[in-house]
Amino acid sequence: MAKRIPNEIKKRLRKEYELGRSLIDLAIKYQINYGTLRHIASKENWIKNRIAEISYLKEVDNLTDKLALEKQTIKSKYQELTKCIFEELEDIDTHSDEEAKKKAEIVDLKIKSLKESYSLDKELYNILNTSDEIELDIKRIQLEEMKEKLNYFKREEELNIKLKEIEFELKKKEAEEYLK
Repeated sequence: MAKRIPNEIKKRLRKEYELGRSLIDLAIKYQINYGTLRHIASKENWIKNRIAEISYLKEVDNLTDKLALEKQTIKSKYQELTKCIFEELEDIDTHSDEEAKKKAEIVDLKIKSLKESYSLDKELYNILNTSDEIELDIKRIQLEEMKEKLNYFKREEELNIKLKEIEFELKKKEAEEYLK
């Protein structure tokens, strides 16, 4: 009969596998039959690179929130500047023709510089267009799905433990009745 693998080693194996190590590497490192290791991984629903994927998706989610706030601040700044320019445009009508012409030229220069500055900031801060936002939303959804899967595996593990406890209690009662 083959010897059992201690739970502590199984936990280490699972953790390393979920971090991305192959079953073959783990079998060699821990001197365990590859077939046995593959059977355990299959039976316990180990998912390769799961932790790495979750970490990546969390990082993307955190960066997305941080960048969204930063981008919103930049957009607000440009909205305020645009509002000021529109106020200046309305003010032009109150001046004489000569002054109005000069003010119009100044406003025109401000509009051009604002447009140029915004295009630079858009590139620098990677202000997203609609398709980029959709891609980030998809990554957020993937993160939520991974979180749900983790909860599913935890619940399944808890149910298995409870089932084993019940089986143990039944066997214990059977043994007690048998001894009576």
